[in-house]
Parts: sequence; structure tokens; C-alpha cells
Amino acid sequence: MAVVLVERLRRESGRFEAVAFAFVSCQNVNQGAQNAYRRMIFEDQRAAEADRLGFVLHLGDFIYELVWYPEDRPQGMYDRRLRDIVSLSGGRKKFATFTFLRTLDGYRAVYRAYLHDPDLQDARARWPFVNMWDNHEFSWLGWQSLQKFQGKTRPAQTRKVAANEAFFEYQPARMSRPNGNSLQRFSPPKCGCADHRVRRSRAGAGSEQHRGDRQPQGLSCNIVGRNVE
Repeated sequence: MAVVLVERLRRESGRFEAVAFAFVSCQNVNQGAQNAYRRMIFEDQRAAEADRLGFVLHLGDFIYELVWYPEDRPQGMYDRRLRDIVSLSGGRKKFATFTFLRTLDGYRAVYRAYLHDPDLQDARARWPFVNMWDNHEFSWLGWQSLQKFQGKTRPAQTRKVAANEAFFEYQPARMSRPNGNSLQRFSPPKCGCADHRVRRSRAGAGSEQHRGDRQPQGLSCNIVGRNVE
């Protein structure tokens, strides 16, 4: 699912600035084509120039480090037919019906497999992506440098380093060194939203509106959104 937002910022000068962006997450090429991106491109091409997307915010799980082979799970996942996207010759381990990555070469192979999807290719060619990661860029039940399987938490520092390296090789990013102990607390960018509205529209569904309850000094934003499924 993708949600398209339009954010209008009002600064102290009274001048409005607008940027439209979409946020996406949790894409799994192993389980299906990424045609939500094709829909986004289709709508963006037909939108007025002022309403076209400025960037795509990816909220994580750009890849899934769990790889399912169709022969290991012929029933598919949920109602989805599994697709054979990559052949991992080494650096992997099988658990239940899936295989998970263990080495840098394995992570690289999966990123390349995902980037073979033509809709994802065209989306990355059309818009800049702002990427953050979730758990599957590293490990399903992983956090920091630990992973959990069969109810046991195990150290996975080497695997974490491999996951980090592959992420930055395949995700354009401009990084700065954090100050302080960044693993203990996440400090988001400073942005105040005092008065905002979010509308999510679905076929046959109504809309939702939410209003903020705080008034920051000098900045307010108005957000309007629509779902793309």
C-alpha cells in the first residue's frame, strides 16, 4: 500500500510551500509484483505539475531477508503464489519453509533480485527515494545486533554489519555521523504539525480527519492523503 500526501507548510513569513510525497513500506518481490509503483507513476503522469510527487518516503522492509522457494512452500503465502527470484548458493540457512541470509553476498543478491522488478526500477528512476529501514533489512525478529529464532536470542554482529553494508550499497543516502548514543534513543527531525488533516480514501469508504492539539511557533502544516493499493 502507498499513501500519497500533500503537506503545506506555513512559516512566520506567511509564505506557503507545498510538496507532495508518497510513503510506502513492506514490499516483498518474492510474493508478488510491485505494481503499486506502476499505479503511482500512472497517477503522477496525469496529475497537474504542482500536484506531482516530489519524493517517495520508504518506511522500511525494502527487502525481506527471508527467501521462500516455491518448491519449499507450494501452497504459497496467504493467497499469493511465490515467485522464484534468486538462487542463493551460499551464505544462507534454511529454517522451516524459508531460507534466511547470513552473509554480505546473500544480502547483495536479494537486493539485486528486488531491483530487477520493472515497476520498482521505473519508480526509482522517476522519484528520489528517502529510505529508512525496518527489521527485514536485517533479520525478521532482529534488533540492534541481535536475532531471535526458536525463542532464543543470539548475537549477530557480523550479520548486522553485512546487512548495513548492503543497505547503503543499494540505497542512495546522504549520511552524517550521529552525536551521542544513537542506539538508545531515536531523535526524529524537528517538525511541528499544529493543524493537520489526513484523508484516506478507499473504494466504497469514507474519509477520516484528524486535527492536532498543539500549536508550534512559526510553523503549521496541512496534510491531505489518499491510498493507492
